[in-house]
Amino acid sequence: MFGLKHMYRERERLYQRALRLEDQAGDQRIAMKSQVLSTLSSAQGLLVSFGLGMTTQCDAATKARNSLLKSAQSELIGIISQYFASKMQPQSPANDSTDPSKGDQ
Repeated sequence: MFGLKHMYRERERLYQRALRLEDQAGDQRIAMKSQVLSTLSSAQGLLVSFGLGMTTQCDAATKARNSLLKSAQSELIGIISQYFASKMQPQSPANDSTDPSKGDQ
């Protein structure tokens, strides 16, 4: 009545298809995992892994070196500016009465 038998058969067919697709997807996931593991453990995979690790370490070393150079540069500029600031300040005049080169006049 009203095509209910047809709808039930269609629903059952779709359900069986979904189960088959789930099983197929599970098999493909297992195959992909084993393929990835075999690729990673191969010589080519180890070389790629080493290369990626090396670039990461080089990037980290470069960033650390640049950071140290910037901080050293700012420290050096600060020291130099303090030195020149002390040299450029006007000297306080010495007390003339205590200067032995000037005698009593």
